[in-house]
Amino acid sequence: RLGAIYTNLHEIELAQKYMKQAFAHSESLSEPERLFIKSNYHYVVTGRLDDVVATYRLWTATYPDDWVPHNNLSTAYQRLGQLDEAMREARIAIRLGPDFVVPYQQLTRALLALNRPAEANDAIKEAAAHQLESSSLHALAFDLAFIAGDTQAMQDNLKAASSRADGYLVLTEAARASLASGQVEACRALYTQAIMAA
Repeated sequence: RLGAIYTNLHEIELAQKYMKQAFAHSESLSEPERLFIKSNYHYVVTGRLDDVVATYRLWTATYPDDWVPHNNLSTAYQRLGQLDEAMREARIAIRLGPDFVVPYQQLTRALLALNRPAEANDAIKEAAAHQLESSSLHALAFDLAFIAGDTQAMQDNLKAASSRADGYLVLTEAARASLASGQVEACRALYTQAIMAA
């Protein structure tokens, strides 16, 4: 779990350290724990995505009601550029775990990569209908608003995430949007604000 946390924090050296330790001791654990460790080990340490996909496929076949391997398989497929498969697995993850925010985030990312902004917005609305919210969803909603040229929605997502501990995620998207719009000074100010908030 520490390895997964450090992966999410983009501290790859620490993530790899803990993944290697877990992998070395995984034979004494339950099968779901071994599958979790093996898939993360290959994703973070070896980078062998074929092993990642094979492990998630085994996990989904062995534990068909678990949303986590479908969500993570979606992430692996997206990294491989297999976007239709990424979308399909994210939809399965939502069906199995409709009250968890992570599958909605993954589906939104896959739909954005497929250039399907209307469906991506629908995924965010579906999460909201389940009373699910995260800074990652606000960052994705900000990106969709930027693509649509909806400055009010951009500001609404910035404001909604401003009080969250990880609200810097939306500030980072705002900085990127400023840079893409040629507003270099605004970009610098937003990145500085994001760094201070992180």
